[in-house]
Amino acid sequence: MDSPSLQLRDIHLPDGVSWWPPAIGWWLLVVVIMVLLASFYLIRKWWRQGALLRSVNHEFLLVQSQYKNSGDHHQAVRDTSVLLRRIALAYHPRQQTAALTGDAWLALLDSHLSEQRFQSELGQSLINAPYQSQSYVDIHSLFDLVSQLIATLPKRGVVS
Repeated sequence: MDSPSLQLRDIHLPDGVSWWPPAIGWWLLVVVIMVLLASFYLIRKWWRQGALLRSVNHEFLLVQSQYKNSGDHHQAVRDTSVLLRRIALAYHPRQQTAALTGDAWLALLDSHLSEQRFQSELGQSLINAPYQSQSYVDIHSLFDLVSQLIATLPKRGVVS
């Protein structure tokens, strides 16, 4: 039984595993990384938007605590006036805000509120008290008014 030569072929190995297309696990990894990057970006953006308002609240709490520690009405009014000026410069264009004094200054502060509270006797104390050697102002009412103003501020700065 001699058989003529069999037509046998040599053993062929399968082709190597291709790197493309990647397995489903790699696709999932890419999606997870993109979701994490997008989340990080959005959280960072949200946090930065509120930074100015957090700073304003922190400064106001500092003014209040300094008043509680010292009991100095005059210094508290001056500090509050400076804080309100800084708030106005942060939330309004500098060209329109920096030079405002008197009733125009108080009108700008009232523009954030629904009624004219700064253009009252209490608001007038912000104009006069910092330049007087001694003054008495109902500081608690002033702090309440400033709290109402801060509550109306947007998260972002410079409102056009």
